[in-house]
Amino acid sequence: MKRLLSLILCLIPFLSGCGSIYSNYRELEQIKVIQTMGLDYIPSGVQLTLSSASGGSGDGNALCLSGTGSSISEAMEQIRNYSCEDDLFFSHINQIIIGEDAARSGIEKYLNFICRSPQIRIDTPLYIVKDKTAKETMGKVGSGTKGVSEILQAVETNENQHNNSKIISTAQVINNLHKYGGALICALEYSEAAENAKDSGEKQDSPDMTAALSGYGIFNGTKLCGYIDSENAVGVDLLLNRMGISDMVVADDKGRPVTLEITDGKSRIVPVWDDSGELRGIDIFAEVSATIMEMEDDGTKSKEEIIDMMISKLESEISSRTGYVLQMSRKLQTDFLGLGGQIELNSPKKFRAMKSEFTEILPALELRISVSGKICHTNDKR
Repeated sequence: MKRLLSLILCLIPFLSGCGSIYSNYRELEQIKVIQTMGLDYIPSGVQLTLSSASGGSGDGNALCLSGTGSSISEAMEQIRNYSCEDDLFFSHINQIIIGEDAARSGIEKYLNFICRSPQIRIDTPLYIVKDKTAKETMGKVGSGTKGVSEILQAVETNENQHNNSKIISTAQVINNLHKYGGALICALEYSEAAENAKDSGEKQDSPDMTAALSGYGIFNGTKLCGYIDSENAVGVDLLLNRMGISDMVVADDKGRPVTLEITDGKSRIVPVWDDSGELRGIDIFAEVSATIMEMEDDGTKSKEEIIDMMISKLESEISSRTGYVLQMSRKLQTDFLGLGGQIELNSPKKFRAMKSEFTEILPALELRISVSGKICHTNDKR
């Protein structure tokens, strides 16, 4: 009988419908799921901004919270202590935005926090916002039904579907900094949303704002040192062999605009060594395919002549934009493209026997670019 009574007493917590064995149980309505984290530099430490998706607050709008501290943990604790929200949940952070001032002052402490935090995935996408703070961008981007979290999620979905996943994760940044001493981070541009356009042309007093991809931020070590704009970003994608579908506008022989849609592209990097085993240059061989999307045809040229002209324009434009990216790498003396890694794979013994670091000799290397273009008239690549 005593054994039976002991067994019944042990089972009471499990049989009762009013209790729970989970001490951290919360009603779903009490949990505010944070999806976007923003980091800004302030003289005293860090400005932290957190945002949920729309519906994260009582009125249905995106929840946006901000706090400061000497460290990210201290700023996060301040938000917890002074927020009116019931419970903030950080394990669903999907995007991290860094303000430009913070990026220029150095992102090492932010990367260390992300690596050590048990609540943030290291593969979370990382962004730099041009000329703005993360707080300003996160607080003003979006409308009542869409916040910065939804906007960035839409950006990532679009890139994954059409552009070979060009979004760069925190893990990729850390890996590139460790291996090459330089890295790229996707840049965001804070601008007016297209939904504000009206047939009447009236200007709204407070238009909706959005954040869109705008090339890449260049890092030498952990500090932002420059940008590659959207126009020249195609050079980055070609050199990294992740070319996606994108539009390019060139001019025909009469100066009229022609829109080409790039459908495919790849490159091959070949190091040039001298007789003493020193690296003297790099040859880049690229192949690019495109289709003509928009063009004025006055009937003065045959189909073959038009194709030959457009191939020439395509090759020239790709060569120019790829050359721009390579010159940025030389000028800033940072291997954000990982060229050194590709050369090491090509000639491992010679690379390891080099007397100087690759970034030290990069500005003096001779760079030669050869582009082979192809014009096709189908959109089968889609």
